[in-house]
Amino acid sequence: MRTRSQSACAKSLPFSLILFSLFIFIVQSLFDHLAIAQEMIRVAIFQDIKTLDLKSDSGMTIQDPRGDRLLAKPVHTIHIVPSSDKLLINQKPFSGQTIRIGSNRGDILIETQPFWGVLDITNKQGLLQVVETLNVEDYLRGVVPLELDPKWHPEALKVQAIVARTYALYQKRQNSGKDYDLVATTNDQVYGGKKVWDFRATEAVLATKGRVLTYAGQLIYSAYHSTSAGPTEDAREVWGFDLPYLRGVDCPFDVQSPWYQWDRAIDLVAFEKELRRNGFSIGTIATVTPYRFSRAGRVTRVRVLHSEGELVLRGNEFRRILGYTSLPSSHFKIEAIGQQIHFRGMGSGHGVGLCQWGAKELAERGYSDEQILAHYYPGVQLLDAEALEMAQVR
Repeated sequence: MRTRSQSACAKSLPFSLILFSLFIFIVQSLFDHLAIAQEMIRVAIFQDIKTLDLKSDSGMTIQDPRGDRLLAKPVHTIHIVPSSDKLLINQKPFSGQTIRIGSNRGDILIETQPFWGVLDITNKQGLLQVVETLNVEDYLRGVVPLELDPKWHPEALKVQAIVARTYALYQKRQNSGKDYDLVATTNDQVYGGKKVWDFRATEAVLATKGRVLTYAGQLIYSAYHSTSAGPTEDAREVWGFDLPYLRGVDCPFDVQSPWYQWDRAIDLVAFEKELRRNGFSIGTIATVTPYRFSRAGRVTRVRVLHSEGELVLRGNEFRRILGYTSLPSSHFKIEAIGQQIHFRGMGSGHGVGLCQWGAKELAERGYSDEQILAHYYPGVQLLDAEALEMAQVR
């Protein structure tokens, strides 16, 4: 409520000054909004590479971590090689481990892949790490068309955009003290830069701009996978921690997935070598037996009998050692074992959270993005990231 003295003061101010003050307030509010809506993400797009070549038609600037320019003029090509405690940039040595490269007005090409953001190049013990910093919404344009087929139903694409945005911002808050927030592979989310942008995926990102999944006022760990082939899995069974929104739900919707059923044969000697490479002391394998299962039917323990004893592995560790592409999920049985281990399995991925092929079917049946998300993440709330940020500040 305004007091009498405030009203009198307002009347005494020139009208032009009031308008100018209002203009400044609106502009500042707009920039505050953009600072939240345009949140930045750091993505490790390349790691452990020996050399790096970059190109830009519009020219690139090179800075040190303090923001000082290392080259007086923009350059169109850059060749980088790590050398002890230095970086060789176009054959010229620069002290320090990290440089920042930005483009004046366009893309930066690494081989044939265009990237949109600012690149931090770091010498990590003689190998290069490349981290791109860019707006989260632009990042999603390089994620959604790789995580889902962009020809899928628009509601499924919107689901993926919301889940991927939530995952990215959750990881950013978890990794604030590290060199990057996410990697550009299946270890986090597959990201392909500007080369993979698709108008349908972009429409889904724009239609859901800023929307994230929350539980009890916090961003959720929005795990997702390709194909459940049965009920989804409790996070506790896969990773050993319990989250109320990551408990298994029914999913009879993904039978059209090419990963609904599969068969694999893996060389037994190769498996022995992988076990040793992962630090396990093991002799000649005699049998491999799944012996403990989750409520959803996935293998949670595997017993390996060998000439020097017994080894017990968690189901997800067993799958990691064999390779995620070699063993698409931990929902399997062993048909036979000889020179090869013959598996028959169902589903693809860890089975926790959103089932992407299930979301596709539900979208085609007419369910909205909110309804699909509510099914796979029980008890979550869909909020705007700006509203969530402001609520947490209060």
